[in-house]
Parts: sequence; C-alpha cells; structure tokens
Amino acid sequence: MKKNNPYIIAITGGIGSGKSTIANIFSTFNIKIIDTDLIAKKLTQPNTIVLNKIIKRYGYEIINNDGTLIRKKLREIIFKNYNEKKWLDNLMHPVIEAESQKMIHKYFSPYFLWIVPLLIEKNLQKKVNRVLVVDINIKKQIYRVMKRDNISNIQAMRIINAQINNSKRRKFADDIIINNYDYSYLSYRVQQLHKKYIRYAFS
Repeated sequence: MKKNNPYIIAITGGIGSGKSTIANIFSTFNIKIIDTDLIAKKLTQPNTIVLNKIIKRYGYEIINNDGTLIRKKLREIIFKNYNEKKWLDNLMHPVIEAESQKMIHKYFSPYFLWIVPLLIEKNLQKKVNRVLVVDINIKKQIYRVMKRDNISNIQAMRIINAQINNSKRRKFADDIIINNYDYSYLSYRVQQLHKKYIRYAFS
C-alpha cells in the first residue's frame, strides 16, 4: 500500500456501542487509529479557536475554573435544541475531518481505522474504502451510556434517539460486529477482519 493512497476503514455505531474497545483491539495489530472524539477534545482545549467560538455563543457558564469545557453542559444544550446541535456540528465537523486527513497522511499504517460516530449522518462513507458498523442490544447500550457518562436513563435515551438507528447504519455496512458478547468474541471478530483488511489493503 502506498502512503499517498491510504486504505481507510471507517468504524461507526451509536454512542456506547463499543467502537473504542474494538478499535483498541485493532491497535494491537499495529494499526493506526484516528479517533474523531479525541480530535474533538484536542480542538476544544483552553485558548483554542474552536473553544473560543463556543464560549462566545454560550457564555462562560460552560467553562470550568481552569478554562476547560464542561462537556456535560454543552451536551445538554445541543440535545435539547436541534438548531444548537446543527450549529456545533457545522463548527466542529469540517475541522475534525481536516485534522483526520492530516493524521492519515502523516503516519504509515497497513490500513487506517477511522472512528466516526456520525459517519452516515455526515455522508462521509463515500470517503473511505470500507465501513465497519458496531451494533449492540439497545438495553446494553443504554446501560453503558448511563454508566460511562453518569446520566439518567432519559438523558441516555435522548442522546441515542438523536442519532440514526443501527438498522439504517447497517444499510451502509461492508462489515458488522455485534457487541452483545464477551471480549474474547470481539477479539476473534477483529482478528478475522484484520486479516481481510490486510489482504484488501495490499491487493
């Protein structure tokens, strides 16, 4: 595979579906992971252009004393108001995509795993070679989101319902991992897919 023509696998799925866990397993095979959530956190560090625009719109009430973003407050704002969610998406996603592309062309990897929760919503599936969808039982998904973010059942459902459902994601999937089983199953599925992706990337 040529560095100037990288082979890109996009991994997507709903919040709490286990995308990061699966990506971490791929990383054990020395695959470079491009995580858009981590990029978003980097872009909203104190004194960044993006964070300053967020402060200008919502005020200092969403900022901690140390200048860091109170992500829980921002999340509450955007999931209660579609227009605010749209504004934030329009601010963040072009910058995140540009940073992702910069990283992909900076590093070498047999193939790249690009974690994009809103891949389908933003019509980015056309920019990758394959789409890997992570699916999960809805009850397990709600539990994981509640536990991870320390939020209520209602708040978790609001976030999940703001995203497209997995039946729609599946229509765009080249590969699917069902995350309803144990870690050994995930490892087995990732190993299967890794062998296939290596073959595709170098063919």
